[in-house]
This record gives sequence, C-alpha cells and structure tokens, in this order.
Amino acid sequence: MIELNEVDSHINSLLNYLENIQNNDGSFDTMYLQPYYNPDKGWMKFPSNAAYDVACCLIPLLDIKSEQAKLIIEKGKGFILNQAFENKLWSYPKLSDDYPLFYDIDSTALCSFVLERTQYDVANKELLDQFINNGDYNVFIIPKKLIKQLSLLSFIKILLHNRKVKNGYALKNNLMRADDKDFIVSCNSLLYMGETKKNKSVWVALKEKFITKQIIYFYYPTFFQCFYFYARLCAYSGNKDLIPDSAILNEYINELYSSYTREHLQIQRIFLVNAILFLNSDLNKYENLIENCLNDISEKQYKEKTPYYSGNIHTDLQPGTNLPNTYFGSPAITCSLYIEFLNLYRNRFYGSFYGKD
Repeated sequence: MIELNEVDSHINSLLNYLENIQNNDGSFDTMYLQPYYNPDKGWMKFPSNAAYDVACCLIPLLDIKSEQAKLIIEKGKGFILNQAFENKLWSYPKLSDDYPLFYDIDSTALCSFVLERTQYDVANKELLDQFINNGDYNVFIIPKKLIKQLSLLSFIKILLHNRKVKNGYALKNNLMRADDKDFIVSCNSLLYMGETKKNKSVWVALKEKFITKQIIYFYYPTFFQCFYFYARLCAYSGNKDLIPDSAILNEYINELYSSYTREHLQIQRIFLVNAILFLNSDLNKYENLIENCLNDISEKQYKEKTPYYSGNIHTDLQPGTNLPNTYFGSPAITCSLYIEFLNLYRNRFYGSFYGKD
C-alpha cells in the first residue's frame, strides 16, 4: 500500500504522459501488431486513428476532477465528434464512400458514452435499440464479410443501405450479419444504453451467460477482458441485479488468478486488478497483483502497448494456433488503464476519486 500523496503523484505523472502523446486533433495513435504477417516489424501505426481508441482512453478520466484531465477529455471529445456521422454512428475505421464497410455498435456505444457523460446529447439510443438480436446487440450495423463476395449491383445496394443508416434509418434485412455477436460488445452497449424498454433481454442474457460461462468473444484476445468489461458495467450501471453471488465472482477471480500466476502477463494483471476493484471484491489474497501494478507504474510500464482488441479471432488466426493474427492497442490505452487502476485504488483505500475529496 502506498500513501495518498504518492497515488496522486502517480496520477499526475500519467496524466502528463497522456497529454504529451495526445495529437493536436485530439486523437491518440492507433497501433497494430501482426505476429504472423509482419513478425519483424513489431507495433506499427494504423493509417487512421480510431475514435473508439480515443473513447477507451477517455472513459477512465471521466471520474477524475482535474483541469488537466478536463483538457484531455475536451480535445478527445472534439476528435470523436469530428469522426461522427451526424452524431449518431461511428465506424472502425472511419467510413467513407470509398470504403463502404460498416458501422459498429462498440465504437458507437463508447463514443456516445463519453459524449453523454460530458453533457452532449447524442440522441441515438432509439436507433441502436433496433439492432438487438436474440439477447445481444449486433456487432455491426453494416456487415463487412459480404463485401468480398459482392457483385457491382450488390455493392451499390450496400452503399445505398449505408447511406440510409447514416441518415438515421435502422434497417433489418439480409444485409445484417446476425451471427456476429460478442459478449464484450454487449457489455459496452449497455454501458451507454442503460436500461431501456427494448434491451431488458440483453441485461438478462448477459448475466446468464456470465454465470453459466457461455461467453463468446470475437474481437478481444483474452477472457480477462470479458471479466473486466463485465465488472466495469456492473460498477458504472449501478444495476445491482447484474452482480452475481460472491461465490461465482470468487470462482472467476480464482481461475483467472491461477492463469495469471502461470503466465504472469501485464495485460492480465491490469484487467484483473481493475475488475476486482470495480466489483469491490476482497483483495487480501491478491495483494501481489496490487504490488505488481504499482511496480509497473514505477517502472513506467504504462508506456507499453497493450494488445487491447484484435481482428476477428475466429477468422484471422495465426496458422496452427487459436491466437489472433492482428492485435490493436497503444501506449495511450495502456496508460489510461493504469490511471483507472490508481483512481480505483485511491477510492478503495482512501475513500474518494482523484480531485473529489
């Protein structure tokens, strides 16, 4: 355990770093790693920065009251708004007539969440609620895998479909990719949507999948992330019905902790620690996780690029493995996770978030 002034000093240092690597347009560089296609190149810069990545970096700052955090949020908010289509939908990567692929619920939900929390009315919840499919939010509003098989006529049709959705029309037809679902995408969707008349089935299904361990994740590399995003949703939503019995949570934590002790990866410990803190679970058995995360900060490991999400892990695998071939992440996302850890740590041990004493 460290003193309160040390926690605050660390938060200031990490905010300084995040501010220094934020681009003038408010974005953070989106990076990617391809262990099979480009094994010698290491992390590379993606051609266009993603609003999704910016939203991921800003969410941990929303519970911090400081002028520096506010400036980072405002710059990032400007980039998010610049990437929006009539402030209703976002895509990954940025959508254009030359690249008529898909809008995705994940990007839209997280960007909208940041805007809503900063008093900007996005007014797209009714639209998004039209894309619930058998207890999940669809990952994509526009499919991408069909593009490769399109005739010119079909290509024109999907482009027209794209334009209609861009203008606020939610269409349910055979262009929807109903089979593409993701547990974490539904977590992120509910984080923004809250409880609506139409999404009650999603809340119920999400908890059932968590309890029964029937979890499908396409675009995130590890189960640690499933636990983290579910825990974050429990904390932010205030939905006490979503939180399972402590016995179930402890079973999850013990299993993930056992996996962590075997592999000892940075990405595992930061997601697991933050999830435990979000759920207010007992930390006595996991004090070494806390110490390791504090050591990461002292050793400036928050500047590392975290493999935060991936290409579709069911279609873009390294040959002969179940590992994704393409990972996306950045130092900015890693830094934001450690800011979140410090702020949650501060609240747990000292009773308030940074700047809210």
